[in-house]
Amino acid sequence: MDRGLITKVQYALKQKGFIVTVSAKQLYNQYNDIFVKYYQVRHNNKSIYVSTSTIKVVKFLAEILNTLRELETKPGINKEDYIKSKMTIYIKEEKEENDKKKKETWLVIRERI
Repeated sequence: MDRGLITKVQYALKQKGFIVTVSAKQLYNQYNDIFVKYYQVRHNNKSIYVSTSTIKVVKFLAEILNTLRELETKPGINKEDYIKSKMTIYIKEEKEENDKKKKETWLVIRERI
């Protein structure tokens, strides 16, 4: 997946008044002897999400966009606070899903040993 989809969702967020920047960085993992590319999503000069997966970044940005659309039907709600609470829930669910996958992988490895 290229960055084109990330850029499209960024522009959609910009039209809703929510500016995010996405930067790609690279680091070297000595343990696995590989270079790892990761993406950092920032809003108001604060990092709000980091991932090595472009798909997860797009899903995260799409979730923000859906939240903004949902807010249009609920006047009087503080946009920043509402989005922050929804993103906290989204990141927590993603972490729980990743933890579950790690446990499943570990169980498979233990069974093979």
